[in-house]
Amino acid sequence: MNNTGTHTVVEAFLEHNNKFLMMRRSKERKVYPDVWAAIGGGAKLEEMFYPRAACLREITEETSILPDEITGLSLRYLIVVNININIRNHFVYFGKSKTIDFIDTDEGTLYWVDKDDLLNLKLTPYFKSLIQHYLTEAQYDNFIYLGTIDEHNNLVFNIFNIYNG
Repeated sequence: MNNTGTHTVVEAFLEHNNKFLMMRRSKERKVYPDVWAAIGGGAKLEEMFYPRAACLREITEETSILPDEITGLSLRYLIVVNININIRNHFVYFGKSKTIDFIDTDEGTLYWVDKDDLLNLKLTPYFKSLIQHYLTEAQYDNFIYLGTIDEHNNLVFNIFNIYNG
């Protein structure tokens, strides 16, 4: 049987007063247990061509933060990952939350983390590279960055970026 295919993943970093809403994944998770991550997940089949809509749905499902409580949600990164002949397209959004209130989720525990403490969290190499790039460069521009993941799970940016004006 041929298991090739593509998978769309959406991830959101929400900011409120220099704090980012992050999820500490449950210790019971099979993939990356007890590691910090953004809000997000897989797009449903009918959302494949609407990643922003999938991202808003994931935010609401995992946090109870509603779309009208979010401002400036914009695509900042498109990361293409090749995992055993399967392609995963990660659409990574950044935006601002008007609220600090959220609900707990069974996928992990949510926390508002100070921007200066993000890189001190137990992160995957992918998220560490992405957050480091955002804090040192991308937060100051309006580009959409295109990247890939290398064999060590590190984020590698291609030479060009796309203006998100």
